[in-house]
Amino acid sequence: MAVLVLAFVSFQFGTGILAIDDTVSSIAPNNQQPESQSQQNAAGVNTTNVERLVHQEINERRTANDLAPITYDPTLASIAADHSEDMVERDFFAHENPDGDDFADWYDHAGYDCRVATGDGTYVTCGENIAQTWWEEQITTDRGTVSYQTEAELAEGIVNQLMNSTGHREKILTEYWESEGIGIAFTDDDEVLVTQNFC
Repeated sequence: MAVLVLAFVSFQFGTGILAIDDTVSSIAPNNQQPESQSQQNAAGVNTTNVERLVHQEINERRTANDLAPITYDPTLASIAADHSEDMVERDFFAHENPDGDDFADWYDHAGYDCRVATGDGTYVTCGENIAQTWWEEQITTDRGTVSYQTEAELAEGIVNQLMNSTGHREKILTEYWESEGIGIAFTDDDEVLVTQNFC
């Protein structure tokens, strides 16, 4: 059964700099967590293609809500991919890794300077959504049971999951974002971990 888990945290980075994060998760099939973690995708899914499809779907949702599309940023995608792969390798699901670093730290480590004006005299320095789902497994959602068998189905499922969470939806539909990067990693057990970074 899929369970939606939300965590809302605000980070203050100095005068007028604010970023908000939250989390979406679904529980593993049969309520079991995978035992082994690997960044290899044994299922043969092209994660770059799924990331591209997620980005396209995000922009479709934004334009359907009278918002401008956002660009795809390869550096943000690299930051996102590193976080998703770290979650797989070290078996955790959170915005903060076991070393205590969070997405603001990863932007800094990558030398990525994000400053987006919010329109009220402040600016944000980063934003992140994370999500977890499964490839080719039966997942119970609020819309019934699904099983992602194609890259397009997986991408649409990821976006649906994010959009069905109030905090994630708000972040995706935030007017001031200019760009995003998507990073997707698979475990050996076909758990799919997704990071979406904004600037």
